[in-house]
Parts: sequence; structure tokens; C-alpha cells
Amino acid sequence: MCGTRKFFFVSCLLTMLVSGVTAQPYIPGKVYYDSSKWVEFIPGTMPLVISVPHGGSIDLVGIPDRSCPGVVNTTDGRTISLARAIISVFKKNYGVYPSVVICHLKRTKVDMNREIEIATCGNDTMKVPWRFWHEMIDTAIASAVKKFGQTIYIDLHGQGHTKQRLELGYLLSDVQLQASSKSNNDTLYTSTSSLRNLIQDSGGKFKLKDLLTGSNAFGTWMTEDSFPSVPSKQDPYPLSTDPYFDGGYNVELFTSKPKVFGWQIESNNIGVRDNSTSWFSFAEAFSKNMVRYIKTYMNIDLSNPLPLNISGFNVKKENAHLRLEWHTSTELNTAHFTIQHSKDGTSFSDIGTVKAIGSGANGYQFVDKTPNNGINYYRLESVDKDGARTYSAVVSGEWLVVSKQFTVVPNPARDMVILKGNHIASVQVIDNIGRVVKTVTLKNATNPKLSVNGLPAGVYHLQVQTTDGKVSGVGMVKE
Repeated sequence: MCGTRKFFFVSCLLTMLVSGVTAQPYIPGKVYYDSSKWVEFIPGTMPLVISVPHGGSIDLVGIPDRSCPGVVNTTDGRTISLARAIISVFKKNYGVYPSVVICHLKRTKVDMNREIEIATCGNDTMKVPWRFWHEMIDTAIASAVKKFGQTIYIDLHGQGHTKQRLELGYLLSDVQLQASSKSNNDTLYTSTSSLRNLIQDSGGKFKLKDLLTGSNAFGTWMTEDSFPSVPSKQDPYPLSTDPYFDGGYNVELFTSKPKVFGWQIESNNIGVRDNSTSWFSFAEAFSKNMVRYIKTYMNIDLSNPLPLNISGFNVKKENAHLRLEWHTSTELNTAHFTIQHSKDGTSFSDIGTVKAIGSGANGYQFVDKTPNNGINYYRLESVDKDGARTYSAVVSGEWLVVSKQFTVVPNPARDMVILKGNHIASVQVIDNIGRVVKTVTLKNATNPKLSVNGLPAGVYHLQVQTTDGKVSGVGMVKE
């Protein structure tokens, strides 16, 4: 959410800063952070850069809240989740995804959509993530322009206004939007709008009025897909009594760069940010219309999916091993697959590599000869010859040493069970999709009683660790 705009350009500073940053290659699909993990950068594979400045939740106790004149500290709730949904839908539907820069700090500590002194209220510690944030956006923009010739920049926010609609900020006030809508001059305010580079680079082929409220305006398309937007053909300008955010520091700064154009999106809550269903519904419409926009105005067709599609990725138990199998279709330019393993489904490490055939439809397999006792999680990292990386869905497989040392009574159970056995150090209760739903820490226990009250009915595995470090498992049914 943005307040009154005050713009202080720091392009030269950012250019100097980013020259040191871009020396390292940023690989699409990987996640990069500053040293404190306050700012997250996900390099993308398409001419679209999205920043999320006000969705962070990290509250630094040692840093005073911003209180200098002009400060706004409202958080844009769930905009980070919205951005991640956008990435996910782009990958699923089109095989490409935008570059995304996320601030995880609370806005009370730093405002990434303000000039540095107001953004930090002069706090030197907060100037460090502010600089890194802007460096990463500059890096993403430079990469996209180099590859595609132009790029779109979107600054993603959330607003709490009564009217539930997307507010698209093109650096034009409500008065200017109204004047543009009613004027016969279809180029009015072109030079001050955030679309000026698109219009100028087209040699005047595209007209501002059409881009704001025409049949092929972004807001018009979103409205047609049940996400009301202003400006659009259906809602060309906000009323004088309507609160409206027309774009902020970031949009003014980054669309001032050659070959860059874009706008600010102030997303409403209901139907966009209020729950995960809304996030993905919005992401479906946003991605579809962004691909359409890029084809219409940049002549770049992203509608064909990636040349690699992974299907049938599964895990099978085979004696003392777990065998991974997967298939690909329309393989093109794929170099290899890296198999990644996790104990918890979150933190993954590489355990092997399979060379890709590189063309056509193919089948692959990999054997994990040393699986962990319990639930094992796997994913595939597909690496193209140009270094681009994409990731498969996560699958899981179970490999348990079935214990004759331990038994559970009663089994099936209702409220309480006795785990019969000696020297028990800890017990993890794991549900049938691999989630640890309960952990009990013990000290060299014999026949301990365990409460299963509150667990949903179903099949569970008790992963038992003894004081000598050995792990084994026993099944349990909860009624």
C-alpha cells in the first residue's frame, strides 16, 4: 500500500551498486538471499519482473520502528503468497516464470517503495537490505532486457479500500485518468505515464488511451476474467471520492530505465488475497493475461509450454532400496536431472545425477541404495544446457525396518497405547502421507504409554529411536 508519492531518483547509485552484483551468474529457478535472508531473489525466465515490497513479517527487535515524517507502516497482507502462486501457475501452465524480488522485513523497519532516507528513517543497518533489494530488481531487469529486448515491471501491493477491485497504477492520478478517458487526444499524459517506453519504442503505434481503457488493456482483460480493475474499459477512472493508488517510487524509478515499462498493482482482499483459493484464481487470470499482453505488445509468444514435461514421477520399494521412476515428453535442450532427497520435505540435498537423452519422450530411473528409515522425500531438478533449472513436484516413499522388538497395544487404538519395548529414546508418529504429526521425547523408557487422543482416524507409523541411536518402525491404526 502506498501513500503520497515523493520521488528521489537514485539511478546512478543503483547502477554503481549493481555492477558488482551482476558479476555473479544468477541461475533461473534458484533462490538467492542477502546475508541476513531479509531479501529474497528468484531469477526468472521471461520478460517480467515482480517486486513485493510490503508483505514481510520479520520484526527486528534491535531496530527502532520508522517514525520520521511521511512514514506509512501498513503491511500488505499475503502479497508474498500471491507472488508465489503466480510463479507456480506460470510454471504449470507455460513453463516460464517471472523474476521475483521479495522483502521479508516488516514495513515498520524499512519501506522498499520509498527513497532510501525515508525508507529507513536514516537507519544505516536498514540501508543494507534496501540497497540489496534495488540491486536485485536492477539485475533482473538488466537480464530480461538483454535476453528479450524489453521487460515489464510490476510492483505488487495490497489495498484495503471498500471497492473490491484491482487498482492499476500507471503514475497517473484519478484526475489525469478521467481527463484521458474523456479526451479525444489518445496520447494525453503519455510522457508521464509508466507505459511511455512501450509507446515510444513502438514508434507511436500504441496509444496510451488504448493501453489504459481499450479493449486490449490489461485491466479490461482482468475485468473480463472476473477481477474488476481500474482503469479498464469497464471502469475507466476512479471517482473523485474513491481512494486510489496511482503508482509509487518503485514504478517511477524502474520504468524510467530504457526498455522497461509496467505498473503498480494494488490488489484487493476479497477474491484475491483472502485465501489460497483466491491466490491461485488470481494467478491463473494474471498469468494468462500477462502472456497475452507480452504477445500483443512485445511480439513474444510464451503460450507454448516448456519443451520438457515430467510425468509419472513415483517411488517404489525394492528390497532394501527405493527406486525412482519418471517419464518425459517433448524433451528439448535438457542436459541432466539431479535427484534431490529430503528427510522433512523441505530441505533437499543432491544424491545423484541422471544424464538426459535430450530429445523426444523418454523414461528414466534412479535407485536410492541408502534411504533413511522412515519417509523419504524426493524431487527432480531438470537442468537445461543453458543452465536454466526447473523442479518437479515432491514425491515420497517409505522404507521402514519393521521392528520385532516393539509392539503397540491395543492396536487398533482409540485414546492411549502402550509401546512395548525397552531403551526407547524418542517416538515420531507419522501419518499416511509422510507428515510427522507428533513427537515424543523419552529417556531410556520401557513400555511407555503414548496418547493418541486427537489424532484423526487412520493408519500411522511409529518411528522409534532407541538410546543406541537405532531406528525402527511399527504400524498403528487409530479408530
